[in-house]
Amino acid sequence: MLRWIGTVQSVLILAAAVACLRWQTVSVGAVWGWKIGLNSGALVAIHERASPSRSDDWLSFGRVYGSRAELAERWGAFGLWPRNVTSRTGPWTVRWVFVPLWILFVLTAIPTAILWRLDRRRPEPGRCANCGYNLTGNITGRCPECGGSIQA
Repeated sequence: MLRWIGTVQSVLILAAAVACLRWQTVSVGAVWGWKIGLNSGALVAIHERASPSRSDDWLSFGRVYGSRAELAERWGAFGLWPRNVTSRTGPWTVRWVFVPLWILFVLTAIPTAILWRLDRRRPEPGRCANCGYNLTGNITGRCPECGGSIQA
């Protein structure tokens, strides 16, 4: 079950990265001053301390990149390493936390790959756990191929 959850998470992270190749920002509406989104290859959490009357769209897409050079520049600035940025302008305090998508992908894909690999190593029913020899009809309690003990 965990391997499927990890697989779905990895695919969603890759889909988010593909969305970041087209739009500079993709964001989900604000709740209690927090907004979650994607910005240039990074998952971004934004916290704004200001007037609570400000409302945002539930889902919004920023502008499309103008060129590949702009895309490379923005991904280089935001999508390589985690960052924490705070800015203050007038009564507004805005805090950004950037977590690059590649880090999230590695943190889900590696354990998922290990889980898939461990699942492949299970012997099929009726086969020796050591060598995979077919034990159908064997009543001796030992594998004739490798000599290993057979668990009942």
